[in-house]
Amino acid sequence: MKKIIPLLFISALFLFAVSCSTFVKENEAEKLIKFEKTDDQFIDYLLLNDVKTGDHLIKKGEKVRIIITVGGDWIKVYVYRADEELLLSRRNLALYLFEDDFPDKKYSPDFLREKIYEVVKPLQ
Repeated sequence: MKKIIPLLFISALFLFAVSCSTFVKENEAEKLIKFEKTDDQFIDYLLLNDVKTGDHLIKKGEKVRIIITVGGDWIKVYVYRADEELLLSRRNLALYLFEDDFPDKKYSPDFLREKIYEVVKPLQ
């Protein structure tokens, strides 16, 4: 139960942030959560490149999980080690895409999937 409440809170914040966005529509934003977890199980990925934020390094080949955040005209994908608790994890920015990075400046789930899979590989 203790783990479910923070997950619901994070999901609510995510959906609130996305609801203000015109770049990624709300119904598409809800689908982004499927990159993070399915059926309340987090998805583990293999990190394909070193990711460093400040002095914190997550090395290529480590098992990680991802968090996706969406703003008005951007999408950020963070990685954190799979053996860390979500709320206590130290996250590194692994992918930062702007509306201009997408073909025709329009959100495309297929394009986003390609970009994510250049950074991580699903282990499931």
